[in-house]
Amino acid sequence: MVAVDVYASPEIQALEGCEEGAKDLIKFLREDLRVPTGNIMTLFSQDATCSGIIQTINNHFAVNPVINQGDELIFYFAGRGSRTRAPKEWENEQSWIDLLCPHDFPGNLEDHASSLRYGIGEYALQGVIANAARNKGDNIVSSTPALSL
Repeated sequence: MVAVDVYASPEIQALEGCEEGAKDLIKFLREDLRVPTGNIMTLFSQDATCSGIIQTINNHFAVNPVINQGDELIFYFAGRGSRTRAPKEWENEQSWIDLLCPHDFPGNLEDHASSLRYGIGEYALQGVIANAARNKGDNIVSSTPALSL
């Protein structure tokens, strides 16, 4: 569960409800579906950095010994999304890349190098989720309204 209400950049207006929505979903998973607390990883606001999100997906999904082959995996992101121009050298049928905006997203989308460095692009997210699928099976649900995976 990743939820970002507050961003490091003063250029990005804070959101309301992302963390509360994630907490409601966690409550549902724990109380109604009886998912063990240790099976739910959360990153809220300041902890939801670009590297933190990528590392958590890899560590919690792909190599976590508690998660067995074929277990249901859910990646949930609530926060801002954005887009930036694809680098010219990328072969892409579109000229834009959709991004999840983690807490440390720079906010200045005119600086395309920074936005690619700190935003989590659709291809990067697909890559880490594909790695988890190779290790644990493809029973993965991704709720990322900012991206169309």
